[in-house]
Amino acid sequence: MRWAEPPQRPMSPSFGPGLPLYFRPPQALRQQTDSVLAETIACPENIVHVWGFHLDAQPEMLSYWRSLLSTEERQRAERIVQPQQVARWVAAHGLKREVLSLYLQKAAHELRFVALPDGKPVLHQPGHEKWHFNLSHSHQRLLIAVSCSGPVGVDIEYHDPSRPFLALAQRFFHPDEAAAMTTMNETLARTQFYRAWVAKEALLKAQGTGLRGGLSRWPVSATETGKMQTTSWTVHWLTFSEPGFSAAVAMRPENQWCWV
Repeated sequence: MRWAEPPQRPMSPSFGPGLPLYFRPPQALRQQTDSVLAETIACPENIVHVWGFHLDAQPEMLSYWRSLLSTEERQRAERIVQPQQVARWVAAHGLKREVLSLYLQKAAHELRFVALPDGKPVLHQPGHEKWHFNLSHSHQRLLIAVSCSGPVGVDIEYHDPSRPFLALAQRFFHPDEAAAMTTMNETLARTQFYRAWVAKEALLKAQGTGLRGGLSRWPVSATETGKMQTTSWTVHWLTFSEPGFSAAVAMRPENQWCWV
């Protein structure tokens, strides 16, 4: 479903690329009274749901989300040094629990997670093995992807003007990609760097390998728009209503995605 800004009333369901996407406000889902949240959410076969949220919340909201976290999650948050990053981490993982609780019909604080050998977190809920999820947050934005039709990966990146993107491309990307960026003007090259980065990271996260799987794989051409196909995966780029972010979601080729 797509949302007007602010996201107060639902519009017609819509799948795949189209209108720019809006982020939900930094509130508990129980405070967001729309038709999606007023009933049990089901995940149809071959549909991946993608949720987007603002993360900079009021202290009372952060306190609520912190109360949902496990002891291990709270300990992880305490190891983060920068206060703003702590708050955003708590919000992201509290919202993760809220979103998944809608699908599983369990209390958010009761959900259990384990990490795969390469670090990817997965649900550890007997009887709910079909459910897959992935999340990514950057700056003050969060994406959560939920699927019951195979693994999924999602990535969002803020276009940090201080990041030496060409140096990073030359170090981590395929040589042809880095060389192509040197022929572009700075604005186009930076945009292409982030488009490529989120596509690659979403793919690696879907596979469960993380960055260890190698960012030099799957060269991304500037001529590819909307989606990118590999042998086993499809990557869809997401278009937001606000500039300064790139994002992508990776899924099995037979699946579609829907913004919730």
